[in-house]
Amino acid sequence: GWGVIKPDALSEQLAEGEVFIVDVRQPEEFAEASIEGAVNIPLRELAQHLDALPAMDQQVVVVCGSGFRSAIGMTALQMLGWEKAQSMAGGMAAWTAAELPTVAAQETTLAAGEMPAVDEALLAAVDDYLMNVLPEGWGVMKVEGLNELLVEAPPFIVDVRQPDEYAEGYIEGAINVPLRELAQNLDLL
Repeated sequence: GWGVIKPDALSEQLAEGEVFIVDVRQPEEFAEASIEGAVNIPLRELAQHLDALPAMDQQVVVVCGSGFRSAIGMTALQMLGWEKAQSMAGGMAAWTAAELPTVAAQETTLAAGEMPAVDEALLAAVDDYLMNVLPEGWGVMKVEGLNELLVEAPPFIVDVRQPDEYAEGYIEGAINVPLRELAQNLDLL
């Protein structure tokens, strides 16, 4: 499932028990509407506030506006040791589309707990990536922008879906390297 939890499933889990939600949107986005009880830690600052998270064996659901930033946040947390970290599918757009409850101007204070034991070099690399390498716009290219590039200066496209998905249709010129095999096939890039 690629670490994704759907809004309805998250809503059910919230009703049944405690789920720790980290909203990685910017504070102004968070203030407009958020899931009650969520903690706001902007994505670029996530690695700097690990002491505000629950124990590494606890479920943490990362939320953003559309699901893209939360996938990055989930991956960072999983790399650092939160094996139960998940990303909410579709972000707050999907949550509100499902007509699930939100709160506005929610006050959250980051509880400073004990810093978990994480690999210091890995933590430094993740923090550097989030703060300095991750581009503005989070590395997202919209369909319109890709269509323009395909006409003007076709980019090298890697389709990371499974081979059966790729076989059903792909962007002309794209190569298929399934996501789980990408690191072993960097020579193809």
